[in-house]
Amino acid sequence: MRLRACLALFVACPALGASPAGDPLVAQGIRRAEDSDLHWQVREGNHPKMGPIKVAISLDAHISYIGTAKIVSTAYLSCEKSTGKIAIEIANARSIDLESGLKAKEAPHLACLGVAPPGESPPRTRIAATWEANDLGDMLTRGLSPSALRACVGIEVSEKIALPAALGRDVEPVTFEIPTYARGPDAIFAACGEPSAYAPAAPVVAQAPAPAAPAVAPPAAAPPAAPPRVQPKAAPESAWKRAHTLAKGRSNIRKAPSISSPVVAQLPPGVKILVEEDVDDWWHVKSPSGARFEGFIRRDRFTLD
Repeated sequence: MRLRACLALFVACPALGASPAGDPLVAQGIRRAEDSDLHWQVREGNHPKMGPIKVAISLDAHISYIGTAKIVSTAYLSCEKSTGKIAIEIANARSIDLESGLKAKEAPHLACLGVAPPGESPPRTRIAATWEANDLGDMLTRGLSPSALRACVGIEVSEKIALPAALGRDVEPVTFEIPTYARGPDAIFAACGEPSAYAPAAPVVAQAPAPAAPAVAPPAAAPPAAPPRVQPKAAPESAWKRAHTLAKGRSNIRKAPSISSPVVAQLPPGVKILVEEDVDDWWHVKSPSGARFEGFIRRDRFTLD
């Protein structure tokens, strides 16, 4: 599948050129980020369509309940390094069938949330975007201007998810916000050339040691002892370790370290892989060739060589 190359973004606010202290846009964006219940993980990666990217993944997925059924929606905000443009990807699935995914009834809608006077709702301006769906129903839009999106205190995502007949209705409307000034998204905008809203950490300055007291000559100098043998330092061990998938069943490789994240590959038993310890029970995984797949795998689905 190919995505149309040119996407237009129409926003009433001017594009940001800097993030000065006291800027109402930045201040309001940071406040909305602090009020958001989303937490983000930032990763470097290779996307099958976009190539090298820096991506922020919403670890706390948006949840919709239909009776006892739970629908999980996850947002991915990426900087496409080859173009310097922003991409947004939305994945939906039932919590009991995350591998299958849920398709969209229609293309999602994006809105730029502008600066609002105290006590008022932010104005909304439509963001024009072209969407592409993969086989699982994940929706991707690319080519968005980072400077234009930086003029939004948040990006509102509205979608209609097509539901299976067993749930009793055809569609579930879902709306949630991507806080553009949260630290995760902020890192993505910085990767695409926009100024960060957060001051860099102050460098640690080493203090000079206090001057030593004058040495007192010993009464009688004994012959110097032979210096101790210094063992050479071992070379640091690579973080990537060789492993292979379990000999029974297929192992899911997921886009993010979460059971709610979409499956990007399924590996047969005994496949050789490279793994790197990441978070909790999840390990970063890639092919030994670095070309066929990359994602996250649970620790109980592989054995270290």
